[in-house]
Amino acid sequence: LYTLPIYFQSITNVSAEQSGIRSIPLILGISLFTIVSNTSMSAGVPWVVWLAASPLLTTAGFACLHLIDTASPLPKALGYQALTGVGIGVVLQMPMAANQKLVAASDIAAVTGMTLFFEILGA
Repeated sequence: LYTLPIYFQSITNVSAEQSGIRSIPLILGISLFTIVSNTSMSAGVPWVVWLAASPLLTTAGFACLHLIDTASPLPKALGYQALTGVGIGVVLQMPMAANQKLVAASDIAAVTGMTLFFEILGA
């Protein structure tokens, strides 16, 4: 994902500003679907649904992003970014929310610390 704006600048020969604008679908997908997944979990949707859907959406999005080239139409590349963003967004905060929901109130501080520790490690 880090190289996507660089791809737009170097391969498709657009300015840094245009490259940033072309990255908006990815950022919006991540932001909006982080909110959607956490809100729906509060409304009673099981968190396991999001954990199951995220790898499928993210893999599909990355596979599609791999297919874009200089001849690909811009809407296609933007749609693939949005799909990838949705896949990442639905699970971004899910471990924290699920862990906090599953433990007693007295254990929330410890679980939050452990969850952040393992997220930083990349687990």
